[in-house]
Amino acid sequence: MRRYYHLATVVVALFSLAAPSALAQEPLRVSVDSLNQRIAALAARLDSLEAGVCPSPPVEATPRTPTGDPAVDSLAASVSRLEGRVGKFTAAQCAALVAGRATPDTVDELAAIRA
Repeated sequence: MRRYYHLATVVVALFSLAAPSALAQEPLRVSVDSLNQRIAALAARLDSLEAGVCPSPPVEATPRTPTGDPAVDSLAASVSRLEGRVGKFTAAQCAALVAGRATPDTVDELAAIRA
């Protein structure tokens, strides 16, 4: 019977040691997943611009809190800067697309003959 108590104590000790490390990994995975989503959204916006369509404006994100992992924090800062650059580029391109639709850049040479 004493052997079972010893075994149970060892099992509980192992689980208690493993639990904090498993919980510590969770925020990192969530932040990496959110970075992947942000990068996918940037790619979709650029694809829309390449297709000649103005993408919808991005949803304002809440300020990011540092994760404590320097690599992830650095990547998050880079993605934020890239989002700003893509936002400015999108605004300029969409303004050009709207202006381009208002005034055609070519003249229909046969319009006078058809009229």
